[in-house]
Amino acid sequence: MTVSPLHRCLVAARSAISGEFSSTSRIVDTLLDLRQLTQGESETAALIDSILATVPGRSVVTNEWWSGILDGLEREAGRTAQFSGSNA
Repeated sequence: MTVSPLHRCLVAARSAISGEFSSTSRIVDTLLDLRQLTQGESETAALIDSILATVPGRSVVTNEWWSGILDGLEREAGRTAQFSGSNA
C-alpha cells in the first residue's frame, strides 16, 4: 500500500502535537502545506480553505481544536482517496 504525501503530512502534524497549545503560525504553515498536497482534490482544498479562514487565536491554538481538525482532514482525505481509487 502506498502512503500519499498528504497522509504523511497529516501523520507528521499529529505526531508534533505536544502539550495543551500549538502556535498559530505552525498550524497555518501545516494547513498551507496540506493545501498544496491536495493535488486537485477540490473538496479537500475547500475544507482546508475554510479552516484557514477560521483558525482561532492570535498566537496559540488549543491542541484539542487542532486534533479535531486533523481528525476531520484525515476522514476527508480517506474519503476522497476511496472515491478516486488511490491507495492512501
